[in-house]
Amino acid sequence: MTEFVVIVFRLLNFGVLIALFAYFFKKYALQVVHIRIAQKESVMKTLQSQQIQLEQKKSELDQNIDEQMQECTELKKKMDQWNENIKQEVLIRMQEREHILKKITKYSQKRTEYYALDQIKKRVGYKAIEQTYITLKQQFSDEKKGTAFLGTIIKFVEQDYEA
Repeated sequence: MTEFVVIVFRLLNFGVLIALFAYFFKKYALQVVHIRIAQKESVMKTLQSQQIQLEQKKSELDQNIDEQMQECTELKKKMDQWNENIKQEVLIRMQEREHILKKITKYSQKRTEYYALDQIKKRVGYKAIEQTYITLKQQFSDEKKGTAFLGTIIKFVEQDYEA
């Protein structure tokens, strides 16, 4: 029976040790464990809120990137259109310049032709007047008739050339 008492006391001592351990654990260690758990939960909540904020920020940045890409695409289209308009404008200006140059050249040629024609008319006119004067003088032996007729023709021809 001594063994039985020893076993009972051992169990009793073991129970007291467990109770003391439970008391000290509950009084001191459990608070530390609760504090650490609360700290870890706080850190987890902070990390979760940061993760949510970062995901929102990432979503906003992705949306901004998409908007900027669309703006870049639109700007590129506008620049291409602008370049095309400039090319068309340059082509139109070159065609206008060529057209004006052709008109100027044509005007210069006509002016040169008119000047040459005027010179020819003057030469031919004076020669025609001289020749007419000689022919009429020969035909009209009477000098009065010839001179009067010749004067009339000369006046007529001079009026024609002056106009």
